[in-house]
Amino acid sequence: MDKITCALCCKSGELQRSHILPDALFRSIKREHSGKLVRFDDLKNTPVEHSIESWWQYLLCGGCEAIISGYEKYGLEILRRTPKGAVYGGGGGITLTTINYATLKLFVTSLLWRGAISDLDVFAKVVLPVQLAEEARRSLFSGKPLSALKLGCKIVRLFDPTPESHGGFTDRDLKQLIISPIPRIRSRYVSYIFVIEGYLLEFFVPFIPHSESDQQGILKKSVVLYIPDKSIFEIEELVEIMVSGYRKAELGMVTFRKRPDDDSAGKKAF
Repeated sequence: MDKITCALCCKSGELQRSHILPDALFRSIKREHSGKLVRFDDLKNTPVEHSIESWWQYLLCGGCEAIISGYEKYGLEILRRTPKGAVYGGGGGITLTTINYATLKLFVTSLLWRGAISDLDVFAKVVLPVQLAEEARRSLFSGKPLSALKLGCKIVRLFDPTPESHGGFTDRDLKQLIISPIPRIRSRYVSYIFVIEGYLLEFFVPFIPHSESDQQGILKKSVVLYIPDKSIFEIEELVEIMVSGYRKAELGMVTFRKRPDDDSAGKKAF
């Protein structure tokens, strides 16, 4: 551990290994694949390879790690649909009742803020204006969430309409897919998409535009949240990445040998 200034409380202290995305996401995938991840990107000449990286760096002191961990615990309960007292309905999506808006907003804010302050290459495209990053930091440290519109977040649950028998992704497969943030540049705003735990989270910077504010899946100050389903084939960025991974596998650009019982390097990884 290094003794330097904590990014959250801004005090000097022993910094911990701070994960930019929750380490629990990586641990669950590693359990499925003998402690390894499969990594690939959409660059032309880079191979598909095993990795043990989980995107961490020395950022926060022990006390601030505990603060962020509290937000993570609740956020992952929501994404894994395990919070006590929640009720779910069908109709092309999930309805969550009795959610704690404040904690969920703090969780999603922590994802974007950590990505923005990280100097890891995979988060290099996540940029927040200095003033906005400071507002996010103060919000996280104080436990007082930003308004629903500021750094607003839309959540959709991903699914593959292709039957598994025809090479489609199952819900379990999609939960093992983590995508480094991808920016969407618009004329009046920027958004970033994260893919974790089978969901796509889109963050709007600095505010949710009016054209998006009434869409389904927007996190609002309410005890009820409806999360719509969305096909992975409706998301252009995901299609491009998966096509790139599949092409590399077909061309033999894989640095490890696939086990007979391991789909991590085959259709289910791409």
